[in-house]
Order: sequence, then C-alpha cells, then structure tokens
Amino acid sequence: MEVKNRSDLEQFLETSMKRACGDISDDAKLTPEKNALKTYIIESNSGVKFLKKLGIKVKSLGDCLYLIKFEGATYYLDVIEDRFWILYSLQKSEISDKYVNKLIYLPESRLDNLWLTNSILKNLLGRYTIRGLAIRFNGFPSGDDQNNLSIESLGYVAYELIKAINNISERDLRNIKNKKIKESLKSLLKVKSYLRLSKAKIKFEDGENNEFVLEDVYYWGKFTAKGNDISKHFKIINSVLNEYKAKLDLIESSLIDINSGNLSNNAPISISFKKEIEDIDRFLSVILSEKKPFRLTGIKRKVDKDYYSVVGLDLHNGDKFEMDISKNWINLYLKKGSCGNTVLRLLANLQQIHDANTYLEINTTEEKIT
Repeated sequence: MEVKNRSDLEQFLETSMKRACGDISDDAKLTPEKNALKTYIIESNSGVKFLKKLGIKVKSLGDCLYLIKFEGATYYLDVIEDRFWILYSLQKSEISDKYVNKLIYLPESRLDNLWLTNSILKNLLGRYTIRGLAIRFNGFPSGDDQNNLSIESLGYVAYELIKAINNISERDLRNIKNKKIKESLKSLLKVKSYLRLSKAKIKFEDGENNEFVLEDVYYWGKFTAKGNDISKHFKIINSVLNEYKAKLDLIESSLIDINSGNLSNNAPISISFKKEIEDIDRFLSVILSEKKPFRLTGIKRKVDKDYYSVVGLDLHNGDKFEMDISKNWINLYLKKGSCGNTVLRLLANLQQIHDANTYLEINTTEEKIT
C-alpha cells in the first residue's frame, strides 16, 4: 500500500499490525516476516532539514508527515509537534533500534531519547492489564565489582513481588522478633535500590468488540505493538507523552537564572537517593564522560570531603549547567530556557545505574518526580 497522507498511514500501520498479530491475543512470538510495529518518540531541538543535510532521503507526505529511507529501510516520521518526533518502523528491532540510536547520537543532532522515569512505567502498569515487566539495573561499578540485575517476567506476579519489596521499610523491622524473618526482610531491603523498571508490558482491550493492543513500553522511549486496533496504540503513546510533557513543563517552568551572580538565593533542582555514592570522584568521571546515555561533560572541583561542584555542558543541545554533589544528593542549576530533558535524562539513568528509588524535587513547588 502506498502511503500518501495521515489517513493512509493509520490504515497501513493497523493492517501491518493485524498481519503481524494474526488472531493471537497473548505473547506468541512472531515469525521473521511478521514484524511488530515499532514506534519511537524522540525529543527534538532540530528541524527535519537536519536529516536532509545528512544525505537521508526525506519525502514530505503533507500534514507534518515524512517518508524516510535510510540504508535500504523505510520509516515514517510524524512531526506534528516540533519538539516530539514520532518515528514508525516495521523493520526488525535490531535494524530500527540501531538506526534510531545512530540518528540521535550523530554530532550536533540536537535529538534525544524520551527518558521515562520509574513512575511513568509504574503508572502504565497500574492503568492497563499487566502482561509482564522487565527490570534492568546496570549497577554503577564500585571498585572492581559491578552489581547488575536483569529480570523479564510475564504476568503480574513479578509486579506484585516488586510492590511487596518496596513496601518494606526499616521501621517495619523494629517490631519483628523472629530472627530468620528479620534477616530475610533485611536482605530484601537491600534489593530495593535495584528494582528499576526498564519495560512495561501491558494489554489495552475492549472486550465487547474484541479490539486490543499488546504493548511493550521501554524506558528509553520505544513502543512495540501487536493487535488489531491502532487507535489504542496511539492512545497509549499520547498518555505517556502527556505525562512526560507535564514533568518537562514542571522542570522548565522552575529553572533559574544561573547568570544572576548569586546561586545561593535561587532554589536548584534537587536529585536525592537513599543509596550513598561510595566514590564521588569516580561517580562524576562516569557521569561527565561525554558518553551515552548521560551525554554530559564538565570540570569537577572538590570543595570538601564528600562534596564536589561541577561546571558542565550538555552535549545534546549545548546547554550549560552547574552542579553540587554529595553522597546522597545532587543540586542542579540550569538557566531559564534550557532543555528539561537534561534533567529527566540524568534522573532516569541514575535510577538505572545507582538507585532505582532516586527522585527529583522541584524546590520552588515542593513537587517530586520519581
């Protein structure tokens, strides 16, 4: 089918999704020739003209839609919102993931992933039927060791287990006299910092009309869909994007003027974690290494024992920032007009490598983002 406009695209994507899914309503694997629909949301500070400068074939379909051909593969790009590009692909994941990754990390691309925090994925699991989840914790290297945790589970049992572990607190242990139970709960308490959701697997269905979509939502802004109703796929994307934009607006509306000359009179954005940083100097070396996923660089200075300051640069968009960091918190200063994705990228990936319970606090409003 030749796609000429938005209506054609919706029909094409739904037909392809149905063909891939057939009449299954579970997690049956697809045959190689029936690839699931992949959708990527990309935060953009660029225009589509940037793609043309790279020699990528871009054809306008009108109504903010574009057909893109890159290395023999075809993609559809929706830029109805300048800041959030939506890229559709029917390629295999290893092909489309590689392309999106290459596109985002091109020098001066001014593109970024959509970094979904732990709470956004938890909210999805609470809003729809739970099909499963994935946890991937790439532990920050401590000395010669690195603690990693990787879990992928179907069904809701793993989610119930995570909730049960997260509900345990130090206070709960005080009244427990049985030593075995107490030691077991202490062990579970240590695991809490590793329970970072990396993927939510959900089902959105209309039982009366037998319409459904099986959706996998990844913390870095990828959605995969199988089913027979494309509108449900769009609704999930829009719900995630709206929640993300609300967090972004909250951050950007609170940004201060770091050129005011007196940071002490301004409230920074605070990032807090219960798990202490063991070696701040080494920690900053990773955060400021210029590499993905953080894409930050800067000059660090030791102010006192367990206290550093940083003057830095976000390589995604060239925004300058300042940072104070201690064992349990980071204070981040960005000037007004800076991209809030810098903050969400830092938060989401600290949850990924340091402490799953890391949260961000907007000190001007006392609101938290987890």
